[in-house]
Amino acid sequence: MQRCQGFLNVDKPRGITSFEVVKRVRRFFPRQKVGHLGTLDPIAEGVLPLAVGGATRLVEFLMDVAKGYRAEMMLGGVSDTQDAWGNITVVTDELSFSLSDIEKVLELFRGEILQVPPMYSAVNYRGRRLYELARQGVEVSLEARPVTVHLLQVVQAELTQPPYRVILDVVCSKGTYIRTLCHDIGQKLGCGAYLTKLVRVFSGPFSLEYAVKLAEVEERLAAGDCSLLLPLDFPLTSMPKVVLENENDVIRLKNGNNISINAGLAAGPVLVYTLDRDLIAVGHLAETKGKGTVLKPVKVLGTQ
Repeated sequence: MQRCQGFLNVDKPRGITSFEVVKRVRRFFPRQKVGHLGTLDPIAEGVLPLAVGGATRLVEFLMDVAKGYRAEMMLGGVSDTQDAWGNITVVTDELSFSLSDIEKVLELFRGEILQVPPMYSAVNYRGRRLYELARQGVEVSLEARPVTVHLLQVVQAELTQPPYRVILDVVCSKGTYIRTLCHDIGQKLGCGAYLTKLVRVFSGPFSLEYAVKLAEVEERLAAGDCSLLLPLDFPLTSMPKVVLENENDVIRLKNGNNISINAGLAAGPVLVYTLDRDLIAVGHLAETKGKGTVLKPVKVLGTQ
């Protein structure tokens, strides 16, 4: 099992942390690193991509991908955690607005917006996690951060009688808190709102359609089945590719040296392969005066 490496598209169940998923999968790879590509709150379920072995060295190239969610928010109350698992305070039992009013408010949250991270989050504040401070009753002043909401639309709304419920589809940039988005929408509506359900339907190229339930992942890995691991280059297929035909170039690149090549590609990041189509590095092509195109190693994957 220690020789397996790649990406796992895990369907995280509701009720456990992302770290718990990593911990449960790591048992099958005792000699390798395992990490996730973006935290899901315990209340959330759905796509949680994991990187195993050499794939962990590629995570930094995958952090800026857009993520998609199906979210359910309840109107008429607020939560100290901004979700259904916190302490709920009822704001109103009656709504005085329509779906068209909600649509007008949603328009305020499309595009680049500023968002203050919730106190119950893993954001670091002076060496402490915010949720640790929140549990101690400590309030801190946080700066708003820019995030981008690419898509925000109503899928379903129940506004005639309580419980007042709205289901949203959201596509957003990294660092966006969906529960904070729901909370802020509720503040603009004047009735309060909090997240009740959340499913991540995709994270970059990893989609829920092809995600594997955590229980099945564990069962197959326990049986020594590595076939569910996706290749190292699976999430990077849009990046140009360079194949090194000279074994000496392969050795030099693996040792961290620049090499001169005739790639016929524009300057920028590339995936570097051997003749056997093994991915060995992420490199960067650059034009060097008098030396033509130079391939610089950015991240060498090594062997597993």
